[in-house]
This record gives sequence, C-alpha cells and structure tokens, in this order.
Amino acid sequence: MRTLFLPPLISAFYWLWSSTWRFEVIEHPDFTTLRKKGSVSFAHWHGDEMVVLRLGPRYKCAAMTSTSKDGELMTRVLKYFGFGISRGSSTRGGARALLGMVKLVESGYNATVAVDGPKGPRHKVKPGVWYLAKHAQTPVVPTGVARQGALVFHKSWNKTYLPWPFAKVIVYFDKPLDFPEAVSENNIAQLEGDLEYKLHIARGKAQALLLGRPLDEI
Repeated sequence: MRTLFLPPLISAFYWLWSSTWRFEVIEHPDFTTLRKKGSVSFAHWHGDEMVVLRLGPRYKCAAMTSTSKDGELMTRVLKYFGFGISRGSSTRGGARALLGMVKLVESGYNATVAVDGPKGPRHKVKPGVWYLAKHAQTPVVPTGVARQGALVFHKSWNKTYLPWPFAKVIVYFDKPLDFPEAVSENNIAQLEGDLEYKLHIARGKAQALLLGRPLDEI
C-alpha cells in the first residue's frame, strides 16, 4: 500500500515545490555540442538528488535504484519524472544493474550517477561511473549544483537537501571527460581523482553563476 499511494503524493508535492524555484541549467559549449551526437553519463555528488530529479524530463535521464523497499518507492517516484530505471546496488545485483544501465543508455537515455555512493565517504568518487562509461561508451559530464537556502537533512550521511520555495538553483554541466578505453587497477585511482577534481570545479562554477560572477574567475 505504501508504494501504491505515496509515489504520486510525493511526486505532486515535489513538482509543486520545485516549480517555484528560479531554476537554471547552464551547459559548457562542448557538452551542448556533444549531447546532440549521443548519450552521456552525468556524474554528480550524493545530496544533489532533489535537484537532479528536475532534469529527468528535459534530459531523458536514467538512474540506478536499490532493490530494497525504499528503492521501490524511489523507483516509482523517478518514473513519474520520466526516468529510466535499473535496479541493483553494490551489494546486491550490482552487475545486473550496470548491464541494465548500459541497455538504457543504448536505447537513448542519459545516465545519472551519484558517484560517491551508495554509502560514502561523501565527495569521494567510486569506480562505478567509469565502468559504466567504458561499457556504454559515454563521455562523463561533471555536474555542479548550487542553490540558495535549503532544508538540509543533517542526519543523512550525504546531507541531502531540498531548496526552499523560490530559491535560486543553478545546475552547471561542465566540459565532458572522454570515456576510457580500459578500466583496471592500473588506472582507476587516476580516473577517480580526475573526476573528483572536476566535480569540485563544476560545483565552484555553479556557485559562481549563482552569485553572478564570471566563470573565468574559477
């Protein structure tokens, strides 16, 4: 019953709440050109999910959700916003979920990956997004989010937040990173480090745009 009635209520509440935001998406020119040619993998931090949800209809996004009861609830909510879904986690059905994401990308979806999940540490990139990029042959797009005041869920490990009504919210898609020809123990640490750095830069650019500063200051 919970998964039957809650998803439409949550979705309606979120849509009304987020529709008040002064919401703006800004794309690096290379990303704008690239996405006309095929799918990409959006890399973002955990905690930004409440904002990333708004991108589903515009960018035909796909996401991975867990096989738990909470995952079922999230799956149903995401589907209201046009997301393609692959079920699984790092502890259960991870390979199957990765394969499902690859198939969704091949069918025209853009993958969204919270790269420091599923349980942290916060803002430390895990290797999953690079395995997805390699197998789906998608560039990885560092995604930065900045917002004004927000309700922050401090008890959650990832400090998930929901911007207040009428807050200004910026999403910045930075220059895409090429997908690697191989992912192994020899290069995964370098790939993770590079993406971690680029994500901090993307967030800094989003913050600059929020404050009305030029990007060349970043």
